[in-house]
Amino acid sequence: MKKSPTILIILFFTLFSLSCKKVEEERPNYYYRFKVNGVPKEFSANTNASIGLVDDASSGLFLVFMTMVTGNDGDKNAIVISLRTEQGLLLDKEYLMQDEITYQGKISPTIAAFYLDETGKAYDATKLRRLHLGAADNFKVKFTAFYPESIYGNFEGVLFESSETEDLGSREPLVITEGKFYLPKAGFSR
Repeated sequence: MKKSPTILIILFFTLFSLSCKKVEEERPNYYYRFKVNGVPKEFSANTNASIGLVDDASSGLFLVFMTMVTGNDGDKNAIVISLRTEQGLLLDKEYLMQDEITYQGKISPTIAAFYLDETGKAYDATKLRRLHLGAADNFKVKFTAFYPESIYGNFEGVLFESSETEDLGSREPLVITEGKFYLPKAGFSR
């Protein structure tokens, strides 16, 4: 008689683990797609892709981290966007990089964006034009639908090869257009 509860417990955990695997297999088709200088790119998001929101009480800001990665190599075909906002995530609001925000006592861009191409070459949009003469960095994000586990949105921007060049006006732009994403939420603290 003592073996019956043990068998039931084993059966319960076996069924539970099988149901977990089934949920993993039924994971929605998260994606991100965009054009780079007019060339279409489309990726299925891997399990490390997500959008996280942190309420930073010390600064009074919300910090949003968007990680778009695919495959087994996070150093290629990836986009990472950080967004600082005073209101949290708002539906259909266009967040603009060049809208300044004060973070940790410094004037900063609202958005910082990073892109790693198929070879792993890094590009970014991180410079405020007002503070960096000749900079043309730009990026924008809009969230178009919120669901309990996921978010849809759009993005586009002008990025430059990551470097420490003094002549910002001489940098060659990399233009991202028609960006769309469908990503899972992760670590929402509110």
